[in-house]
Amino acid sequence: MKYPLQRLLLIGVLLASTAIAQIVDPQNVLIRNVYLIEGGDATKDTLVTLLIRDNKLEIVTKDEVPAEEAAMVVDARDGFLLGKLTIGETPSFIILNQDPREDFNVLLDTSFYTVFAVHDGRLFANNLFEVEEEEALPEEETRQLGWRAYTPPPMALPLSYLDTTKWNRWETKYVSGIFLAGVVLDNQQWLSQDSDSQQQVGDLNVLEGGEVRGLRVGVVGTLNFDKP
Repeated sequence: MKYPLQRLLLIGVLLASTAIAQIVDPQNVLIRNVYLIEGGDATKDTLVTLLIRDNKLEIVTKDEVPAEEAAMVVDARDGFLLGKLTIGETPSFIILNQDPREDFNVLLDTSFYTVFAVHDGRLFANNLFEVEEEEALPEEETRQLGWRAYTPPPMALPLSYLDTTKWNRWETKYVSGIFLAGVVLDNQQWLSQDSDSQQQVGDLNVLEGGEVRGLRVGVVGTLNFDKP
């Protein structure tokens, strides 16, 4: 059976893509410096970090996420993300190296402009640079990197606001909104204690720990007039 040269090349590309997708599986990857496209106004785009762990999207945040949270860290180099992002589910998205709103050719030739692509937990394209491990910090500074009372953990962005199927989201003809809640926690740890301090005040380890300091609830939404 004879095949045209173009068909053979296409089959070869598809087989190669499938092989790569089966071998490289982004189960644990941290993607830094990627823009979430928000409508037509580029000034409203948000530069975020994505953490995928165990093939599930764990968090999308504007805050810094430690490199040790993932097996691999890549730098998206201010790329633009298009796709499906649902916390707790397997993500499917592509990252483009140019803004498709400014140049429509980016969407016409995604194979040229795509620097990262994942679908149903399988990696189909990766031209991003892997971030090298940070230089080792002195022990005193390393211990400061943990969660302390005034350095909160990364805050997830509310990506589900437009998803009306969420339990905390409602939409009617006149009023639309979302219920919000947050827990405020305190955590205390002592970096060190010498023998003189132990004799004076006792063992400080018994004072280490955390507590729930407060609970905040709220509602955000719109009154749906002609101009909400």
